Amino acid sequence: MAVPHSSVMTRVVDLGSHDLGNWDELRAYLSYVRELEVAPCNETMCQLVQSHFVEQRQRDATTTTDAVHLWLNLVRLIAATFGDQEITPEHWQMVCTLERWRLASIAQLPAPSQQGS
Repeated sequence: MAVPHSSVMTRVVDLGSHDLGNWDELRAYLSYVRELEVAPCNETMCQLVQSHFVEQRQRDATTTTDAVHLWLNLVRLIAATFGDQEITPEHWQMVCTLERWRLASIAQLPAPSQQGS
């Protein structure tokens, strides 16, 4: 497993290994990320999120503010994963990619069968 924050973990950790040192590094990383506070959106990022929401609503009217809430939580988690205290456009692009994958996955699901008809 590769962990992005290089100042805490400097190598790939083999979680299948019984070497407790690997687990100690992972625990240190998780502790660091848990304590990291990611700042709320700055003006530029808020505008980026808002414009993305408007574009998404134009494509799909079923997109709600709950989706924005989910996206904001994800972008904060992604920033924390990288050890960053601010959200960047790169983090936002990762969220957009995850959202596209999620929607594509949902689109491939079989339609629910009509029971009782």
